[in-house]
Amino acid sequence: MSGASAEERAGEAWLAASDGLVAGVHHALNNRLGTVSALVQLAGAAGAGDLDAGRALRDELERMGATLRLLALIPRRPGEEPIPLRLSELLPDALALVAQHRDARDVHFAVETAPDLLPVLCPETALAHALLALLACAALAAREAGTLRVDVRCSGDEHRVTVAVEPEGDAVGPEVGGPGLAALFAAAGGEMETTETGVVARLPTLLAGRADPQPAG
Repeated sequence: MSGASAEERAGEAWLAASDGLVAGVHHALNNRLGTVSALVQLAGAAGAGDLDAGRALRDELERMGATLRLLALIPRRPGEEPIPLRLSELLPDALALVAQHRDARDVHFAVETAPDLLPVLCPETALAHALLALLACAALAAREAGTLRVDVRCSGDEHRVTVAVEPEGDAVGPEVGGPGLAALFAAAGGEMETTETGVVARLPTLLAGRADPQPAG
């Protein structure tokens, strides 16, 4: 991968992360469908007036709808323009999707988000992919270390929003950082560096992005 372009490195990093995400979502949807099928049979056996079975069926369909909505984060959309985004709205969706990852279901993410974060100016899908790849890699590192915990801290000022991700314990390895992940954040208009304890990503705020506009991608 040493001679690969930044776009190729980003694509390979996303493929590596999305493989586990797609497999995890497939597993989750199969579980939901199995539960729905059982509830339909139960409702049929109990009669149309069984309110408990009806409520349970509605809840399962809502969970399935939420999982399907998260799938919209997976496809790549080259050529996206940067738009104002609030990390407090995008990060929960990324965490919910990573929770479906086949190798990260038991990992706990402890999230601290500053209440006064400014919006960032990034291409939405590119930022979602960078966050998803980072969280998935950190979850795998924590799992390999046996800690099953990842700390996520979001802070910022008027110029940039910082996302610090640290697997608990001595869990940081080359799979957490690296050129592929850095290329994903570069495609989102930000930057990333590996530290002694984890990974720090920095994203331009809306204020900074408008003052110093950067080309998309």
